Amino acid sequence: MLYNISVSKRKKIIISVSVLLSAAVILTACLLLVFLLKPKPAERVFVEEGDYQIFVKTDASEQNHSYRFKFAFGEEEFVVDSQSHILDVTEHVWNGKLKLGTSYRVSVCLVEPSGVLAGNYSRETVLTPRLKLKSPTVTFSEEDVRISWQAVRGADFYNIYYSTQNGLAQEKTASLSFDLSRIIGGKHNIFVTAGSANTFLKESDKSNTITATITHTLSEFTAAYIDRDYVVHITSPEKVTAIVLRDLQSGIDFTIEEFDVIKEGESFVISFSAAGVYSQDKTFTVRPLGDAWNIFNGKATVLEK
Repeated sequence: MLYNISVSKRKKIIISVSVLLSAAVILTACLLLVFLLKPKPAERVFVEEGDYQIFVKTDASEQNHSYRFKFAFGEEEFVVDSQSHILDVTEHVWNGKLKLGTSYRVSVCLVEPSGVLAGNYSRETVLTPRLKLKSPTVTFSEEDVRISWQAVRGADFYNIYYSTQNGLAQEKTASLSFDLSRIIGGKHNIFVTAGSANTFLKESDKSNTITATITHTLSEFTAAYIDRDYVVHITSPEKVTAIVLRDLQSGIDFTIEEFDVIKEGESFVISFSAAGVYSQDKTFTVRPLGDAWNIFNGKATVLEK
């Protein structure tokens, strides 16, 4: 009976050892298989930034591997799997998964076809997303004397540039159209750019150029006075190119073309010296100087003392 018990124990030990050996062999085979199937580490990752697109790239694998790109910022990670070794991340920037102006540590690893085993990540490179806004396409309505355009993705405002005798002048709007009768009259070449308050969204290139001849109605000055030093101060709702200073007693007009201008809110404060012509016992008025394209039909403003 003791002999039978001893034999039974030996059989159990042999079975247990056999099971353990089999498990060890299977485990070794699995580890060997994992070692053989696991992709080698990716060698490098690099960034290519154009004006309107951002690409993250790595070297193409000679085997049937896919690619896993990792974007790390602090403790946060954003991972994208790709069948191609070239990843366009532009849309991820626009939808906010990658934030403009944030510096990400970017790396990549190779993934074997089943998607289970991945190699070690490559060395990191830095990506700080920035993009240029697309240019608007401008149309011109002669009937309404208005230009308009479609919204540009990411734009907060639009700059309207138009030619003048002194170079380019600029207006700014958050709207998708602009009334050209607001600008100084004459023949102008006009184009629009898209802009953003985000410094990592660069101003667009200029739109197509519109050529238009504008007739403008000049506004009356809001206020005007002369100080003790005979400096005239005028508040105007718009920019003017020249001012007419009139002596009402004699009916003599003086054309003022050189003056200082400061913008205060929506108004323009104009100042110039009238010491050479001003007299205390006379009354003077001021008005903007008109021409064929800039019509003044309002009343001249009396110069307050």
